[in-house]
Amino acid sequence: MLGSAPRNETVKWSLNRTGKYKKQRQMPARIAGVVHRALNLPVMDKASQSTEAYVTVTFADSQYHKTNSVRHSLNPSWEEHFSFEERYVC
Repeated sequence: MLGSAPRNETVKWSLNRTGKYKKQRQMPARIAGVVHRALNLPVMDKASQSTEAYVTVTFADSQYHKTNSVRHSLNPSWEEHFSFEERYVC
């Protein structure tokens, strides 16, 4: 159809400074990734000569993903998938 919004788009109306309504389109933005591994981390626990490692990934200052903690490894492996979705005004 001509003139219709794309399937994932939402339309929102807002009032601008002149008192007129303006159509705002919000399109979804999605980012996905995988946390694989870390290599040669520093020793943080002198008693066990290891560390408790995790990764925190932040998107748009409001969404985050934290991996599971891996204990007793200076070369931890996660293979954890994550994705974030946000709507942006076009």
